Amino acid sequence: MKMTDGLRVWMCSLLVLILGGDSLVLAAESRGSQVVTIRDREGKSVGLYKGSYALLIGVSDYKEGWPKLPGVSKDVELVGEILKSHDFNVERVENPTRAQMIQAFEGFINRYGQDPDNRLLFYFAGHGHTLRLAYGGEMGYIVPADAPNPNRDKSGFMARAVDMELIEVFAKRIQSKHALFLFDSCFSGSIFALGRAIPENISYKTSKPVRQFITAGSADEQVPDESVFRSQFVAALQGEGDADQDGYLTGVELGEFLQSKVVNYSNGTQHPQYGKIRNPHLDKGDFVFLLPKHRMEEAKKSSLQDELTRLEGERKKYQDELKTMEAERKVAEEKLKLDQERIEQERLKVKQQREKLEAEKRLAEDQSRLERERVEHEKLALLERQEALEKQTREAQEARRREEELGQLKEFQRKLEEKRKKLETMNAVPPSPGRATPPENKADEGKGTPAPGVKKAEVDKMPEPVDLARLEPQDSSKGSGIFVPGGEGEVLQKLYRMLKAVEGKGNSACEADPKTRQCTEEGFGIGLVAPIPGLATHHEIVIKNVQLDEANRQIKFVSVNRGTYIGTPVLCSDSDVVLKVHSSTDIRVDKWEYFCNWMLIGNVSFERTHSFDYVNFGKGVIGGAYTMSGAGFPAAGSGKGYSLIDFSGRDSGKAKAGSKKMCYDDSLGMQVPCPQ
Repeated sequence: MKMTDGLRVWMCSLLVLILGGDSLVLAAESRGSQVVTIRDREGKSVGLYKGSYALLIGVSDYKEGWPKLPGVSKDVELVGEILKSHDFNVERVENPTRAQMIQAFEGFINRYGQDPDNRLLFYFAGHGHTLRLAYGGEMGYIVPADAPNPNRDKSGFMARAVDMELIEVFAKRIQSKHALFLFDSCFSGSIFALGRAIPENISYKTSKPVRQFITAGSADEQVPDESVFRSQFVAALQGEGDADQDGYLTGVELGEFLQSKVVNYSNGTQHPQYGKIRNPHLDKGDFVFLLPKHRMEEAKKSSLQDELTRLEGERKKYQDELKTMEAERKVAEEKLKLDQERIEQERLKVKQQREKLEAEKRLAEDQSRLERERVEHEKLALLERQEALEKQTREAQEARRREEELGQLKEFQRKLEEKRKKLETMNAVPPSPGRATPPENKADEGKGTPAPGVKKAEVDKMPEPVDLARLEPQDSSKGSGIFVPGGEGEVLQKLYRMLKAVEGKGNSACEADPKTRQCTEEGFGIGLVAPIPGLATHHEIVIKNVQLDEANRQIKFVSVNRGTYIGTPVLCSDSDVVLKVHSSTDIRVDKWEYFCNWMLIGNVSFERTHSFDYVNFGKGVIGGAYTMSGAGFPAAGSGKGYSLIDFSGRDSGKAKAGSKKMCYDDSLGMQVPCPQ
């Protein structure tokens, strides 16, 4: 079958399943469960529907080779509205697959199709198709959303499309008396017999079971997306399909009306078909709609006499009440007159009392105003005295603070002067170990001072230092006590053993010459810009909790930092340090963080980095460039240089040869040479 965009081939069947009982009248609280009663021309009750239920299925969003049908959704919505006006409980299913469509049919029948006094209506809008069978017959199908076009996939179409034999099975499974199936699509099928006969009377129609089918057209016909079938179905239920004007629309009348109107309005391109199922037990009755106009007239007639009777009783009641009210009115007028005289006397009395109270109120207000003014005046005076007292207190406190600060400044100046004088007396003291000293002869010139903790005699016995940056990665060891690395793993192991051996011991440090790798200053550090500028240095490092991490080629330890500011010891926090062996010639500490505190500069946070290029495992000395920065309030500074750290474990607290023993001076708050 050829299909073009914008046209839908309808499997023309409007499936209305109505299960009827003895009468059909609208009287329940909720739509669908209302009782619908049908009367003959003499007004006798001849039929009953306890409930009216409709299942509407629309397929518009086809994706397997069929044209889309955008108008289907609107058609299903309009059909639902007209059925709701006839008190149907409406359920809608949009774009179902074959499985969802079958589930919808079965669930609907199981819920509502088991009561003989219900009526059921089924409405399908979507593509329909007819296949010619091998034995010469034809089979009609309605097309779910997932069924492919048979011109592309015939076996897939037959597996997913819903044939009319399955619809017949659903029709026979229903236990309700009346069922009507409407298909707004075109197909050929043989499950119902074409017919035009109308049963003899309305009583016969409602008492017998029936399964009726109406289609929008026959096989190979095409229906526009804007459905003529739907519009005429709605018109029929609005009253245009009542051929005998008895106020009821039967299934046969609906089929005749649609066949006549749709053929005419489609210019002969559609030929609706209608009939009943080919089953002698289900083809005797007729589906019945109670049209709105007739339903309203029946309701009016049934209640008019009751309303007249009620109104007559109320009229007599109102006449009796009127007489009683007239007698009560006269009594009330007399009472009202007496009450008015009494009220007037009370009014005069109240007026006099009000005038008296107003005078007393004005007097009380004047007295209250004067009292508030007096209190406010006293409050202002009190506030002025309090502010003056507070001002005097602040001035006295400020004066005391200035005196204290002046005294502290004088005391500090005195201590600084004493310190200066004591330092001048130290000029004659030989320099401390680690400080650079002039060479004694030309042969020693350029060698500098030995590393902290290393005696000059030991230096003379040591081979020349080895520069890691100049070593070949696989070179072998040369000289006693000097390690020339053969690989990162060996460097890591020797460093770990060297650090582990001095765990918990003091290790001295100094500023050194990067060329000679000899100490030039005791300790290393940076200058700080502060209210009292000075040099922040570190002379001693104690390590603990040394741990080896071979997987990451690093050694972790805790550094107990000890430093001075302007020669005065300061309190410093510990550091978590990671010494990383990136390669046999690349050993670094990327972050060495801590903070120190001194009463004149407060807390200062320090951060250092070390890049070591010199290792002497024989003497336990490592050296390399460092950067250092400090930040706090109000002190800050930064710098860089070259340092040597002695991890030999020699006690740095002992006096070195040629140095003077240092003692802590409580009065100055710093270390000074001990008295001789």
